Amino acid sequence: MNDDAVLRARVLLLGTGKLSRLQRVTAHRLLAVDSPAVHLPKLSRALVKLGKEIAHLPEARLALLDEAVAAAGAMDPADPHRPQVLAEALDARREQLHAMGRTADGPAVGQ
Repeated sequence: MNDDAVLRARVLLLGTGKLSRLQRVTAHRLLAVDSPAVHLPKLSRALVKLGKEIAHLPEARLALLDEAVAAAGAMDPADPHRPQVLAEALDARREQLHAMGRTADGPAVGQ
């Protein structure tokens, strides 16, 4: 992993400026490799929020929600926050599939 990129991502998240959802997702994606216990739940939640911003792009939103489910599913099973984070991602994914008329695709990926 590129140490400079990790440092930049940490500084970005710790900065005082308001980040876009995309910037937040990008930083958490990078940092989830380095510190999964801290950043996987944040990544999952940030992906769900970013998905709301692109609701007009259903396939792209579904891809983000698939990634959110995978990130939540990759959390340590002993993490007490895992069930809630995973439920949020799965619910958002189910809603998106329903909106797309793909209710038969209901089982989540990456569990």
